[in-house]
Amino acid sequence: MECTETRRTAIRRPPPTLDAKELNDLCGSFLRPTILDVRIEAQFLAGHFEGSVNAPDSNTTALIGKVDRAKRVVLVCNDGHLSSMVARMLGVCGYPDIPYLKGGLKAWKESGHCLMETTRRGEERRVHEGGNPDGPGPIGRFLARVNGPVFYAGLAGAAALLGVAALMICR
Repeated sequence: MECTETRRTAIRRPPPTLDAKELNDLCGSFLRPTILDVRIEAQFLAGHFEGSVNAPDSNTTALIGKVDRAKRVVLVCNDGHLSSMVARMLGVCGYPDIPYLKGGLKAWKESGHCLMETTRRGEERRVHEGGNPDGPGPIGRFLARVNGPVFYAGLAGAAALLGVAALMICR
């Protein structure tokens, strides 16, 4: 009967929260928490917390299994609404002390932190803000902005420096 009372109070009691600074500090500590991203897989792949695990809220059994295996868990989603509902649901299931990121990944980005994305090849990389992730990288974007005469002047300068370096080595 005691377990039922705990679960009833978990419905009314808001789950604990962490802001972006607290989560950043916690991730830098010795006991880094397991970050469970409760969004669907497509949203997770497009941008997620570095080292997080995708645990969609629709698969409650798998989610509870991941919570059981981890020593410390923090829930995240886009804006904090979904993860707060999942934290409340986990409280009803007997896990009342699982925090969620207040403001979600939106607040994380606004505080100056970056997100990771998973490419089509399954590789992890930082999310490119305002650009095409499959487009040119930073060097390609730089070269696209440089006009012809400036590019050739830089190329000639680099060739001259290499020539001087080669002459000094051969002496």
